Amino acid sequence: MKLVNREGFREFNIRYRWWEGREDGISAAVRLRNEEEWVEPAIRSILPWCDEVVAALQCCTDRTEEVLRSIDDPKIRIVHYPFLSHPNGPGHDQHPDDSVYDRSYFYNWTLAQTRFSHALKWDGDMVAFDWLGIDLKLASARSDIVRFNGIDIVGPGLNLGVRHHTAMDPRLFLVTPETFYTQGARCEQFSARRLPSEALDMPAYLHFKWSKSRASATKSWPGGWESLEHFQKIMERSVPVAPYNGPLPAVLAGRFA
Repeated sequence: MKLVNREGFREFNIRYRWWEGREDGISAAVRLRNEEEWVEPAIRSILPWCDEVVAALQCCTDRTEEVLRSIDDPKIRIVHYPFLSHPNGPGHDQHPDDSVYDRSYFYNWTLAQTRFSHALKWDGDMVAFDWLGIDLKLASARSDIVRFNGIDIVGPGLNLGVRHHTAMDPRLFLVTPETFYTQGARCEQFSARRLPSEALDMPAYLHFKWSKSRASATKSWPGGWESLEHFQKIMERSVPVAPYNGPLPAVLAGRFA
């Protein structure tokens, strides 16, 4: 993990020994770039059981910050990261990983802003089911890493995407010298050496990536992505196949009439 960026922006170096001096608790690390569409329910769904929410705003040009401030909760801490990351996709690992424009560097910088013993990787289009906080606290007492997935919601109504469940990602983890992000061939990857992990049995959140505008859903992709097979395959997830008849998080009550 690189702590110093090659561009020489000292205020955006990653804090040395970022894992030390942390209180017991959960810090949500939320990286946001133009997420005004779903960021309010996404944050409200985790606020009851997170000890802080670090919202790292990356070159936002919409109302994301305004929406966050309207929630008006002292647990929300906004930080600004003024560099756009290199796009996801094939060749992602060809960029220098000590650059402020590297996505894994941005993720690690955000992680270093958190203050509690466990970090939760959360997105601005993920809305947690109401039971998630209890299950995560029980699981984190047994394992250093907790993995869980979600359900893709497609379109303005409640429709399932082609891939009914998102990936089973490591989302909650104990912050140690061995838990951080590295470059992957197509996007950032989580790194954790020899730490015990477990997976939750049920999908833990609704994922609204494919309910957002197309420009918002694809903002981390390169220009001309439409002609690349890698992204054509991903876009198949945006095709609805069946109505969603499962439970809704409380923060979405009344949103889908």
